[in-house]
Amino acid sequence: MQMTMDYNLLTVLSVFLAVFGGGLFFTRLKQPVLIAYLLTGVVLGPHGLGIITNAETVTWLGNIGVVMLMFFLGMDIQLPKLLTNWKVCIVGTFLQIAASVLAVFAVGSWLDWPTNRIVLLGFVISLSSTSVILRLLQHAGHTESKVGHDAIGISITQDLAVIPMLVVLSFLRGEDFNAALCIRQLIGTALVLGVIYKIYTAKKFSLPLGSLLRDDEEMQLFASLSICFGAALITAYLGLSTAIGAFVAGMIVQTAKETHWVSGRLSSFKVFLMALFFLSVGMLIDMAFVRAHIPELLLLTGIALVTNTFINAGILRVLGRSKAESLYGGALLAQISEFSFVLAAIGRQSGIISPYSYNMTIALISITLMVSPWWAAWFRPKHWQKGHAPEAL
Repeated sequence: MQMTMDYNLLTVLSVFLAVFGGGLFFTRLKQPVLIAYLLTGVVLGPHGLGIITNAETVTWLGNIGVVMLMFFLGMDIQLPKLLTNWKVCIVGTFLQIAASVLAVFAVGSWLDWPTNRIVLLGFVISLSSTSVILRLLQHAGHTESKVGHDAIGISITQDLAVIPMLVVLSFLRGEDFNAALCIRQLIGTALVLGVIYKIYTAKKFSLPLGSLLRDDEEMQLFASLSICFGAALITAYLGLSTAIGAFVAGMIVQTAKETHWVSGRLSSFKVFLMALFFLSVGMLIDMAFVRAHIPELLLLTGIALVTNTFINAGILRVLGRSKAESLYGGALLAQISEFSFVLAAIGRQSGIISPYSYNMTIALISITLMVSPWWAAWFRPKHWQKGHAPEAL
């Protein structure tokens, strides 16, 4: 009997080997491993070696990755702890988003962009990557420093700001006015805010049928995932993003008495899904497009890094940080976040940005993530690099 090769298994093996090899390489270089995930997606995707070519599969993986990414973010957010450094975190984030939107408004007015595109791209460049910042601080030994806490606090608050951004984008889709949709969106917004307020005011609460779940960890896990995708489906029906529902579901699971342990137990699953998300993004990067637009991308990357660095440095300086701390903190926050991929995808699906603008945005985000370690190191004060830590809290 002749055996036949299962090419699907070969594809899966290729993905895991590429992620493993790339991850080891970038870990040895002390660089964020998400760069390996992105590059693996580029190499294996339809615009690279073509090992994975099914566009529907790539899109589906990306959608699942977005939902799970927001679900895990919801489980990681601790509102009471975040509010202890509220002045820097909340005021800094608000000023950063406002300054970014104004900067894009200045460019967009000159290029005659519609308002919804200006707002979307302003939101996109205003977000910084918490995972990259944390990795850079750990590598430099500055995690417990004042500038480290400022950078992490602002980036986490920016992650939280994705939720109102998604709500705003839901209202700016550029479609004809639909009264029924508008009512559903208002109901959805009120529901989301109500649930978040309930979670903030209640230290712990019990889920319906919680007594049936209390001693059954397997069912707790499936209940958590059901809450995640159920909430995503509800917010989608209410005219909001599935990402909003997944985020709120994560907060519910983290706060509920029966499922509070799920976040820790799913840590390995989280690593896998984060890798899946970045792989799917890498597969969307059109290398032919990148090669054809290298000058524009390099220019935009420089503008994004410089703009974000000095906006954030200025904000930190106003909030009382030293010049050295402010510049270093601004450089740490200069890259564009992985959550901006979510905003860009929603903008593309709703017609706010064109395919050209979407490809340019995806490439720009990816490049800023890749160069952020070198950019932050350039702004790190020399005496900090010689083993002297910045001021600790």
